[in-house]
Amino acid sequence: MREALTEADAVLDKAGWISDSDPDYNAICDAGIIEADGHDYIFSLMTGMPDGESNRLLFEELAATIFDAREALNLQQ
Repeated sequence: MREALTEADAVLDKAGWISDSDPDYNAICDAGIIEADGHDYIFSLMTGMPDGESNRLLFEELAATIFDAREALNLQQ
């Protein structure tokens, strides 16, 4: 998440992953608090993708896409 959210002022996160030959035991996850544009956001992303370089890149793209959509989800505007 930290690498994906380059426009954020600060990212306080805890990433985790599980990589196993059994597809039931695979995950790339990250959760944290993001400070951006004068606002704080709680962000959590959990997947069932096995850990690996190509899946980490997909995870970063997904995190960036979701975070970029935050303005459309802000009901206070």
